Amino acid sequence: KEVKRMKKFAALAAAIAVLASASAAFAQDVTVKVNGETVVFDQQPVMDGDQLLLPFRFIAEKLGANVSWYEDNSESFIIRQVLCQKGDSVTVMQIGNQNIFVNDKVIALDKAPVIIGDRTLVPAAAIEGATGATVTWNKDAAEVTVSSAEK
Repeated sequence: KEVKRMKKFAALAAAIAVLASASAAFAQDVTVKVNGETVVFDQQPVMDGDQLLLPFRFIAEKLGANVSWYEDNSESFIIRQVLCQKGDSVTVMQIGNQNIFVNDKVIALDKAPVIIGDRTLVPAAAIEGATGATVTWNKDAAEVTVSSAEK
């Protein structure tokens, strides 16, 4: 019983440490445009080192994808996954795992998906892999442009 309690405490402490380090790096005044439309989020993009992390669900849904969440908090492990379907493409991302799975291929990300402000934030490559869109980051203008492949 004590071991279970220690594992839960360790998991909680790790989650707090991740949130504390990421929360100090909110990207101020970043404009995000999806297919030319400026969008506003309830969770702003975050800088993690030199990598901009973007709210996944909102952008993917704007691009026509269906996004769902799966979580299993068993006593021995925690699984938190985002499932994304767009057309014939199915993407599985696991929080904390730098590899995402798009159909039968693996895409290695520079940064793993994280949860901040109750939202999943991902690097641009995850959005590109899951939706087929092109994502560009203009650091000087603090602007992200997401362009759908169907345009």
